[in-house]
Amino acid sequence: MSPKRPRTFKLAIAIVSLSLLVVALVATVSITKAAAPTPAAASLNRFYIPKNAPGKVPQAVHPQSTRNNLRHGSGPVIHTATLYAIYWEPSHLQSGAATSVSSGYNALQNQFLSDVGGTSFYNIMTQYYDVNNAAGHIQNSATFGGSWVDTSAYPAHGSDCNTQGSANPTNCISDSQMQAEITKAMTTNGWTGGGSHLFALFTSRGEDTCSNIVGGCSSNVYCGFHYYYGSSSTPYAIMPYNGSGQGCDAGQATPNNNTDADYEISTLSHETFEAVTDPQPNRNWTGPLGEIGDACGYNYGSISLDGGKANESLHGHFYTTQQEWSNAIGNCAQTR
Repeated sequence: MSPKRPRTFKLAIAIVSLSLLVVALVATVSITKAAAPTPAAASLNRFYIPKNAPGKVPQAVHPQSTRNNLRHGSGPVIHTATLYAIYWEPSHLQSGAATSVSSGYNALQNQFLSDVGGTSFYNIMTQYYDVNNAAGHIQNSATFGGSWVDTSAYPAHGSDCNTQGSANPTNCISDSQMQAEITKAMTTNGWTGGGSHLFALFTSRGEDTCSNIVGGCSSNVYCGFHYYYGSSSTPYAIMPYNGSGQGCDAGQATPNNNTDADYEISTLSHETFEAVTDPQPNRNWTGPLGEIGDACGYNYGSISLDGGKANESLHGHFYTTQQEWSNAIGNCAQTR
């Protein structure tokens, strides 16, 4: 028979065991906390332009430096782009309310898409390249492939309109419905998809758009976003109607005397540049401040052209667009 151990010895063993258990629990909690992403990390590299809340200082106003430069990733870029515009403009919303776009709205979007390539503005992107640089840098070349107006009725709202918190879920379409409309446009017009073709889908006044890919709606989160879909990874941009008072501007000048169209063009430039440099979001050129447009959102630089109404002259036409990030200078730029 083994001799009985003193009671004090058993107590010591119990205390040591309890201490080891506490240490193990603390270590487990510490490991769990370390593995969880921080809120700041989760918000980086978004592929949409957020609403500019009244009184909110745009992030691009904060000090910039090369520490915020875009970083080369493992994904593609669009070396030479073909740009398309799709205008989904029925006469009425799902609720029966009449809808519209401003006079000349479509023509100005088409004009910008025709003008942007081969300019000092688009040239900002030529410093960026693909995954292994085998195909070289982005070229200062973009061609307007055409536009189409679809006046067919909007469908009943999709599920994203409820799950993503639409301010008006009746007058709303979801991401899958928007992708279907882009496919319809390609079929109707004989357009083809693919990694070098970017399709911008514009909706009419009062129509909300919601996407579970983004995690929100144009009524509560974004002014526009870009993504890709299908077997050919076709890039697309969603362009809700961003008129005055929608939180998608900073009160900038409007050189074409068409406030709604001019504001939309700045958002269009944001999504076009981001889709060209990072067509499959978060796979190529992103950085601490996001993609090329995020880092300079609502930053218009020097508005000194056209009598103080514009900051870009593209093939003889004036525009006021946000600036885009340039690694070459470690800051926002209007030209290169």
